[in-house]
Amino acid sequence: MQSLNEVMCRMCKVGIATRIGRIGFMQRNVMSFLGFYPWKCGACGCEFLFRRRGYRVRARSGRSKSSRDESPQTER
Repeated sequence: MQSLNEVMCRMCKVGIATRIGRIGFMQRNVMSFLGFYPWKCGACGCEFLFRRRGYRVRARSGRSKSSRDESPQTER
């Protein structure tokens, strides 16, 4: 049985797919209305649509919170 966030790739049948952001009119409007979410396989790179929502991987900004906390504060 698959775990809650595990989605099998349609091409290579490996369960290491991650959810990606929607691109284009069809994915943003039509497929979202129908309940489909875009996924990408970590093994073969195939992109496909699946009804399971899962967790989307978000890109991080270049500057992390920890680098801001470590900078010295100057008093005026």
